Amino acid sequence: MISEDYASAHSNQYGTQGTTAKLTTHWGDWSVAAVTHYMHFTKQQAQDVDESPVAQLIATTNSHNDTFSQEIRLNQDAGRLHWVSGLYYLNMKTTYNQALGDEHGNGVGQVRIFGEAPGSPSLEGAFKATLNTSSYAVFGQSEFGLSDHWSLVTGLRLIQEKKRYTYVSGLYINANDSVVSNLGDPVGAFLPNFAGSTAQSLWTGKWQLEYRPARTVLIYAGLNRGVKAGSFNAPLSAVLTRADYVYKPEKLLSYESGVKATFLDQTLRVNASTYYYDYKDYQAFVLKNVSGSISNVNAYTKGAEIEIQAQPLPQLTVSLSGATIDATIPHYVLATGVVRNVTPAFTPKSKWSALLRYELSYALWDGRLSVQVDATQTARFFENLQNYASLEADAYLLTNARLTWSRSHHGKRWDLSAFVNNSADVRNKTTGVDLSSLCGCSEQAYGDPRWFGIEARVAL
Repeated sequence: MISEDYASAHSNQYGTQGTTAKLTTHWGDWSVAAVTHYMHFTKQQAQDVDESPVAQLIATTNSHNDTFSQEIRLNQDAGRLHWVSGLYYLNMKTTYNQALGDEHGNGVGQVRIFGEAPGSPSLEGAFKATLNTSSYAVFGQSEFGLSDHWSLVTGLRLIQEKKRYTYVSGLYINANDSVVSNLGDPVGAFLPNFAGSTAQSLWTGKWQLEYRPARTVLIYAGLNRGVKAGSFNAPLSAVLTRADYVYKPEKLLSYESGVKATFLDQTLRVNASTYYYDYKDYQAFVLKNVSGSISNVNAYTKGAEIEIQAQPLPQLTVSLSGATIDATIPHYVLATGVVRNVTPAFTPKSKWSALLRYELSYALWDGRLSVQVDATQTARFFENLQNYASLEADAYLLTNARLTWSRSHHGKRWDLSAFVNNSADVRNKTTGVDLSSLCGCSEQAYGDPRWFGIEARVAL
């Protein structure tokens, strides 16, 4: 689908309504639970995507989503065996409209990409897409104690999913570039229309061996198989073949081992893991100009993570965390005759963070003062799958500081903080878009510069 996080928005409107009902019944060591969930979500968004001093190109989105799910679970805790099984049903109905308009305005900055004559009504290239999904699943997972220290966790989930999809594109007259919900009949053809359906049989599995040498230490190693269902592309401006509208399910084999431990009377906690991910038909998203699509490729990821939290003194909290990752999509076709190994977008090879918080021992106005400083180091990364040099973000270090006064009184908690974020005023890229085939340029977005303020909170 279309990525919508690359430019400042003119307007955003979101609405969510939903309800959840849960019923649980117990008979001895047996229990049955039924969970029903319904949600209605609406979104309307308009963005000036060219980032020029005038509004030339505006991308507008309007979507409605209704989701209903029903799950029934049966559990039993029987000595060394703990298991759960159940049934799951999901139904989703989505309508998604999107348009790209060239600003009609008063002639300033007009680009008229759809060929309309000066003085004529503004045209937009737009599409209307609908996607209906029905998914059925049966699942089960068990944990069996092999001994006092060893246990085996196994699980299986079988899924049958059906999708029906329609995509209708055209040129429309639209006097309001910020609204796409009331398009009339098209006045001309734009991109090819498409309709299709899929029926997918999927499965996931889990196998994990766990060892507990002490009550507060867990060592584990396991193999998991995960899936992400396939679906359909909805291009805004790119011409796709009929085969390109459909992308297949993503399959993942995950090999992971690690340790979770608490020491020194709960004052030191350590979590560490290593992993290797083997993707088949990885769903790779590529954004070109203001249109995106997903295609299937193979991918491999390996890495390690560690998190340490310590409280060496009652007033002092220290947190350290870090991750290294080596992700590769091999033999990716950038263009005809151009094949390279690339890194997925927004995947730095390392990221480290540290936090130090100290609470002063004396009271101030019946409250407590605390000082907190934190820092995050992010290695360089690419902002698109093609790994273009123009969309490579440099490594950066962000630092923040905060002074907080807190008081609890009559069941309420009061917090008053003064803070400085990005205290070194680092210019850090957050995202970028390749527009080379549209304007010979690229768009870049940066994180907030140094900023400071005062914040007050009350917890009732």
